[in-house]
Amino acid sequence: MEKLEGQEWIIEMINNILIEVLSSMAEQERLTIRKRQRQGIDAAKKKGKNLGRPFIQIQLT
Repeated sequence: MEKLEGQEWIIEMINNILIEVLSSMAEQERLTIRKRQRQGIDAAKKKGKNLGRPFIQIQLT
């Protein structure tokens, strides 16, 4: 693609728009992943699954 003299700002504007669109899509995907993760955790808790690190009792002497 040839660069037109004096119109480099158009290419920069298009690049900025693309970056905004891609970042918006990535943010939406991240929110979707977190929502699905929360649903999975809630479903596991409902089934009585223990989540996280196991509890260890420490005896103080």
